[in-house]
Amino acid sequence: DQDKRSDDYVEKEKLINQLAENIHNKTGMYVKTVFQTGNPSEEILKASESYQADLIIMSAHSHPEDDYTRKNALGTTTSKVVRQSKIPVITFNSNVFLKPIRKILLPLDLTVETKQKVTNAIDLARIFNASINIVSVLYSVNSEDVRFELTQQLDRVKKFIEEVNIPCTTELIETDGGERMMPMVILQYAESID
Repeated sequence: DQDKRSDDYVEKEKLINQLAENIHNKTGMYVKTVFQTGNPSEEILKASESYQADLIIMSAHSHPEDDYTRKNALGTTTSKVVRQSKIPVITFNSNVFLKPIRKILLPLDLTVETKQKVTNAIDLARIFNASINIVSVLYSVNSEDVRFELTQQLDRVKKFIEEVNIPCTTELIETDGGERMMPMVILQYAESID
């Protein structure tokens, strides 16, 4: 059993080193590989601190074919890292290939965290020379007060973003499907602006 585990370790280490070599060959970037054993989320968080990382990039799932993954937005390890990290974490679906980032989708609601999301989106837009597409979803169609607040917020945020010379659009989407429909509505909007 120990030999099998050791063989598995060696095989995974070879795959990681091959990936690093491929990245280096495509980009010219130096890639350092580290292979740790232990609780994955804890090891990732420890590594981010010891390397003084500014950003963690992870796959949303490590096993996209299993039932758990199909039912949940993030895998267990990724979810723990996102919740516990002291630095930003970007997640990708395992079937998504990164292309130049030209548009950033910024879903906004009326929560307190919105201000920080706007600041982060501006920082990313500057780094990537990208535009920002802001979207808010009104799922209480009969709520004029909420519609007014969202519209006011969209206008304020757009003005703020444009004042720092970043192209910006806004969209208020109304749905009668309730709060549970928000993720689907936002994803459909994201596909429409691509």
